[in-house]
Amino acid sequence: TRACWGRAVPTVAKCKPEPRRGGYGHVSPRFHRTETPYARIRWGHLTMSPQDGNPDYALAKFWVYVTRAKYYIVGRSVDKRRYRLVKVDRIFTGDEVAINEDVVEYTKRDVDNLLVRVHEGNRNVGGIIATHKCYGIVGFLKLELDILLILITQRRRVGTVCGHDVFEVQSTMSLQIHNIGERPRESISNDGRYRKLLLSMDLSRGFFFSLTYSLMHSLQSNLQSTTPQDPFSSRFVWNSYTSQTIQHHGCSRRWLIPLIHGHFEQCTFSLFGDVFRIVLIGRRSRLFAGTRYLKRGISDGGYVANDVETEQLLEIEQNDGLNVTSIVQMRGSIPLFWSQDTSFSNPKPDIIVQLYDPTYEATIRHFQDLLAR
Repeated sequence: TRACWGRAVPTVAKCKPEPRRGGYGHVSPRFHRTETPYARIRWGHLTMSPQDGNPDYALAKFWVYVTRAKYYIVGRSVDKRRYRLVKVDRIFTGDEVAINEDVVEYTKRDVDNLLVRVHEGNRNVGGIIATHKCYGIVGFLKLELDILLILITQRRRVGTVCGHDVFEVQSTMSLQIHNIGERPRESISNDGRYRKLLLSMDLSRGFFFSLTYSLMHSLQSNLQSTTPQDPFSSRFVWNSYTSQTIQHHGCSRRWLIPLIHGHFEQCTFSLFGDVFRIVLIGRRSRLFAGTRYLKRGISDGGYVANDVETEQLLEIEQNDGLNVTSIVQMRGSIPLFWSQDTSFSNPKPDIIVQLYDPTYEATIRHFQDLLAR
């Protein structure tokens, strides 16, 4: 009941071993050319954001400060030298909340002075209070009335890809932004129900991100890309929807962390003096996703259920540098309209094929998409 496709990728990168320095690594001098593929993947998805102005750094740590009217979110770069600021209103009317990014790049002293001035300006209404420290912004989720700002509060380093650190989400939290407009009783009840559903989701299992590498793309895709890519348009980024609000207000994508859902594992061993690292990355597609039995077949758009892309990378550290190979396997449900009856307990429920698409248009779209990938 699975359709499998694989493709082998030859050796695609060779560089000197990279010491870890906050996510940055040394690249062999022959690769210090901005037009080379390896220079592009060095900065991950940030290189694919030309509107950011200076895309050569990610924001790795965030502090949330609160006044009576606003949230002030301070972000610090991976190299711990550059700071940015974004302001979010705590209350709003209508359908949108005001989000404003400060275009100024600050130092630590500049940020401290700015926060002091904000505190003095709000002293009569309680000043400014530091409330949370976090490691990423998942995005904004619009409920029926209010809006939730979802933050990553804990992370765990699980390995590296070509010297780039990879983290797993350990815990999250949400800040509520209140709608002060008309609040019908039914909408208030619905908001509470939606909030409970969100809290029931365990974002601490199977969600991964990297600050300096595009985990949502394969190594071959990262190396061969010649045009900027929007990471949040990828089928493997699960917070694509929650990222739309902050991008709609013209803020830089460096404030957001693209999350993939799936699996990441790495093991290291040595053989005859050479160091080998095997990395396994599983990426689940957010398109037509669902649980087994309940989600089968294909959608009208040509997306199959339980679409997973599995990539295995082999990194070999030798005297002449680091060699990397990659092989990618795609799998998914059979690209036809079919389902299984789950109304009663049956270890092998019957397969029901639906004659919904006699010309197989959805199946054609699916294979065209596979060829494009």
